[in-house]
Amino acid sequence: MKVKKRNGEIVNFEIEKVANSIANASDETHEPLNMGDIDILTKDINHKLKEIGKEIIDSEEIFDTILLYLMKERFYHVAEQYRKKSDW
Repeated sequence: MKVKKRNGEIVNFEIEKVANSIANASDETHEPLNMGDIDILTKDINHKLKEIGKEIIDSEEIFDTILLYLMKERFYHVAEQYRKKSDW
């Protein structure tokens, strides 16, 4: 799978970047996630993105999916921090 970034550049999708962005947002909260939580979230997000079935996916769709899963799992503070830390 490839990612179309906001500037139009197309790059390889790297699930590690999803895990790192969640971990970074989590570190900013007073209720950080443990590595098990981050691993489960990352696997679920990766599965969902593959399920979409696009060869090239927009970075905005990845962003929205990450927020959706953080909210779905009730990691509200992490979701808020993730949204704040993004360049959107």
